Amino acid sequence: MCNIADTRATTLCSLIVTVALLTAIDLRPAVSKTAEDVINSLKGLSLEARQKTLEAGARKEGKAVYYGTIQESDAREILAGFKRKHPALQTGHLRLSNTRLLSKIAVEAKGGRHEVDVIQTSGLFGDEVVRSGLVVKYASPEAQNVRPEFVDKSGYWTAIQQIPVVVGYNIKLVSAKDVPKRYEDLLGPKYRSQLALDSDDQDAMAGFVDAWGEEKAKEFFKGLAVNKASLRRGRTLIGQLMAAGEFVMAPFLHSQIPISLKSQGAPVDYVYLSPYLTKLVPMFLAKHSPHPHSAILLYDYLLSSEAQRIIADKLDRVPVRKDVEGKHSGVIKSKYSVVDPSIESARIQQYQKFFTEVFGGL
Repeated sequence: MCNIADTRATTLCSLIVTVALLTAIDLRPAVSKTAEDVINSLKGLSLEARQKTLEAGARKEGKAVYYGTIQESDAREILAGFKRKHPALQTGHLRLSNTRLLSKIAVEAKGGRHEVDVIQTSGLFGDEVVRSGLVVKYASPEAQNVRPEFVDKSGYWTAIQQIPVVVGYNIKLVSAKDVPKRYEDLLGPKYRSQLALDSDDQDAMAGFVDAWGEEKAKEFFKGLAVNKASLRRGRTLIGQLMAAGEFVMAPFLHSQIPISLKSQGAPVDYVYLSPYLTKLVPMFLAKHSPHPHSAILLYDYLLSSEAQRIIADKLDRVPVRKDVEGKHSGVIKSKYSVVDPSIESARIQQYQKFFTEVFGGL
């Protein structure tokens, strides 16, 4: 403590205290500013002022970290585009399955060790992510250019990619006249014991329930079981086995699988049937982002026309922006039936139980 009897000592002590206080004031915002703080600070700014604010804050942070489920090579391509736009920033990336990704984020949060800025999942994991309390609502200005059905109505996520659900088939084993015109055609005798489903296709079932209603959707899947559709694990493997002629058709393939096989010369094609189901690759902003300005810059970039063109042209995937066309006209529709990533966990469990009862487990 200061000795107030000594004027010079008192003055020096006061100076030390003042410097300490100023240091604390300078450092505290850099350490404790949250994603929500930054989001609130951007309100009311013009797009130009907003961008300058984010870039200035990001330069001090120096890094943006992305956790996701997409392929390593795809993530590298997208993050390289971000790096070209923001060369002062380093990028970090970690690829995990949905379950392992959520577990890692939860463990980090419990230990007070927050590393992730932007979180990307796939499938029906949105509800778990939101219920974890580890993400925040964020309305990117770039989302105005995204198809509205690909933006969460509650504000927690925006999709960066869509995955149309198509019927793949072996062109050597299915004649043009036998290609189904509607999903109900798959229940006919010509397809008996000729269809393969993935053990995780209950997510497609969730989409049919939303499109058709629960009763009709369940009757359809029961009909597939009666028609002796087989259950396999792994959609890529299913596509490869279909190309090899082990079975003739796969009703719920992700579109990139037959598209890729076809481009490699495999005897495979696909048809996209109404109600035009599509799954999403949703993106979230981490609540405890250690680099909140950088996180928002990365989130916005992934929705930008530049990043979406990379997704469409270089990665051969289906973009989500209204002003960026994909390369595959067969899966481009004016309206989609979205398999909602945020379907309640209780509903998912019901569909899993039904799917297992009807088709058996693996």
